[in-house]
Amino acid sequence: MSDGHAKSFYLPTILLGVVVAVIFLLAIFTYQVPATERALILTMGKPTGTADPGLHLRWPMPFQEIVRYDIRRRTFDGNVGKLAETTTRDQRQVGVGISVIYRIRDLERYKSASSRASAEDYLGSVMLTVKQEVIGQYDRDQLINTDPAKMKLDEMREKILDRMRDNVMDAYGLEVCDVFFSSIGVPQKTAAAIAGRMKQERETAAAEKLDKGKT
Repeated sequence: MSDGHAKSFYLPTILLGVVVAVIFLLAIFTYQVPATERALILTMGKPTGTADPGLHLRWPMPFQEIVRYDIRRRTFDGNVGKLAETTTRDQRQVGVGISVIYRIRDLERYKSASSRASAEDYLGSVMLTVKQEVIGQYDRDQLINTDPAKMKLDEMREKILDRMRDNVMDAYGLEVCDVFFSSIGVPQKTAAAIAGRMKQERETAAAEKLDKGKT
């Protein structure tokens, strides 16, 4: 086989080897962060930076580890005493449920949580505590009223949001983006008593009309 034929025979093999080597190096020394995530960079087990979406360089394991987190907003209804009754300023019992919209903001602080579930457990306990504190500053008719002008729901919501923000950010790096009331009601006993009074009032009014009709 002539030298020319030998070169033409080995060239494709060499090019293939180069391509494979480049792909291998890229896989080892680069990483991709999707648009919905951010990455925490751990160098020898310690946080050394974060990475936004895109292609980035890295040192291979075990020198660097890349931990990706989903940073999209999530709605959370709470899981700690979310159905517990709350006492208002005028000592009335109400059943108030709140939900929050949150996302992961500080990756280093969030890493201290063993899992998303444990971070949400903490978030749920804060939701319960702050909800009870804020609602305890208002009367029941500022929560439940046929006259919208007497209700203070927006004011309560803003107070709950403000009090939660720093707490959960400092603990686990979670940003509380918004809070809203998911349910408002009265305890079953109170609701039964209200229904009983309404029934009695209707029966009394009907009896009065009946008496008037007989005269």
